[in-house]
Amino acid sequence: MRHPHPHPAPRPATAGRHRRAVAALALTAALAVPLAAQAAQATTGPAPADSSTAPRTGTSGVLGAAPPAPCTAAQRQAAFAADRARVLGWLGNSTTIDNWPELIELGTKGWTGLVHGFMSQQGLGVTIIRPKSPMSATNVLIPVAGTPAALPGNMPDALWYAPDPKATNPADPHNPSFPYHLAGWSYSADYNFAQHPVDRGPACLTRDNWLVHERGIHDAATLGFIPEPPAEEFKGQDPGNAPIDSWELFQHPGVTHNRLWMTDLWLGANGNVASSFADPYESIQGVDPHYGSWYFKPPAAP
Repeated sequence: MRHPHPHPAPRPATAGRHRRAVAALALTAALAVPLAAQAAQATTGPAPADSSTAPRTGTSGVLGAAPPAPCTAAQRQAAFAADRARVLGWLGNSTTIDNWPELIELGTKGWTGLVHGFMSQQGLGVTIIRPKSPMSATNVLIPVAGTPAALPGNMPDALWYAPDPKATNPADPHNPSFPYHLAGWSYSADYNFAQHPVDRGPACLTRDNWLVHERGIHDAATLGFIPEPPAEEFKGQDPGNAPIDSWELFQHPGVTHNRLWMTDLWLGANGNVASSFADPYESIQGVDPHYGSWYFKPPAAP
């Protein structure tokens, strides 16, 4: 079973809280009427099985480069534990979200984009992203009064929140399934077939810990995802950073992102952290994430 998720201490009602409640109404309207077409290119991708090799180096994964010495199991565990401490320390009591004001409070901490609204993906959860990252393609923003906190560069590009297990429709993009709890987080980077990321996420990640998130459109009509793979000789060969055809955007108005590297880390019992595409610690309800299409395992390094 998953470890318990402690709820934050009761927060006093203040004028600022009243302003957040008003802002929550704005988010309801934003979800009911998604923004029309925008264009913004970006890049990301999650991670498959957990393996314990290769600390980051400037050459890991580069064509012709010698492989680095593998991490020991203890080094890998320490790197993941340090990442966990950094993320949880920044989030504070936002590891649980019980209502609209607490969602807005999370937005003040730097993650403001509801990529698919409140649509949960099976095994993953609801995605909430930071601005100015390869993953920053969203139709809906959490309405934060003032300026959100500036996240340090080593913070995750996205957070995964699991909906209430008793929720009747966690796939509904327009209505939340409170309460949510933090299930994990994700790092992303521009995709390059020849080199997996060596400067994102904790040390000791290998190519096996990264997946590819396909280039595509986050369409405004459904808040879903329409993959737009590039022409290539084999899947994963092309960087997938060419602009998406204007006719596709005409048919499916929304925001776009390029092909991305992506790795997911998941919280387990007793402070454990695991690297895998989907949460190995709990069953999360939601829509099919279309592994093999929306996300896929990268080809072997050249």
